[in-house]
Amino acid sequence: MYKILLTASAIGALVIFGMQNSDHVPVSVIIGQPIKIRLIFLLLIAASCGFLAAYFPSIISKTKLKK
Repeated sequence: MYKILLTASAIGALVIFGMQNSDHVPVSVIIGQPIKIRLIFLLLIAASCGFLAAYFPSIISKTKLKK
């Protein structure tokens, strides 16, 4: 019961967070015109890159330790 309540609360918080960060923001790249992207997608991309940057080195170190 607590698991369902906790999951529903987390999903509700994520939905509210996404709705509050749905504005378009300009993102400048190295060349060309700035592109407009929703802030929530920019935050998701940054979080995914941060997760992968922390996850892949740990996998590499674990495989080296097994050998």
